[in-house]
Amino acid sequence: MRPMVFAVVAFLSLLAVGATGLGDDNDQAAKVAALVKRLKDNDSGKRAFSAFALGQIGPAAKDAVPALVEALKDVAPTVRLSSAYALGQIGSASSHAVPALIETLQDENPLVRSSVASALGKIGRTAKDAVPDLLNAALRDQDAN
Repeated sequence: MRPMVFAVVAFLSLLAVGATGLGDDNDQAAKVAALVKRLKDNDSGKRAFSAFALGQIGPAAKDAVPALVEALKDVAPTVRLSSAYALGQIGSASSHAVPALIETLQDENPLVRSSVASALGKIGRTAKDAVPDLLNAALRDQDAN
């Protein structure tokens, strides 16, 4: 995703979910549920936007983890990248996504692989099983810089 496009998506996602941490839990849960539903949209841009917005919500979006894990298999690389980003932003509540993230380290897209590596780091100690796979991926990745 080009930097300007990414910035616009980031800004729009903040508008879509409102200021995180404000509002009550029911409001936040409703936003998460609506964004999870949009992960199934026919438009890959809307799916990617929804995953990114879930990441902006952060740990409060923990109920979206199963849908984000499924989105790691999306045909669109932007959706896979945004889903990995969101799982990382959710943090340790994404720990049961670690096996799917490890599998996604094999993605053909270097930006997706990078987003997955970052997500595993943000998940923290519960992702320690990924260390050998991360090392192997880094050693054999021709696109790493």
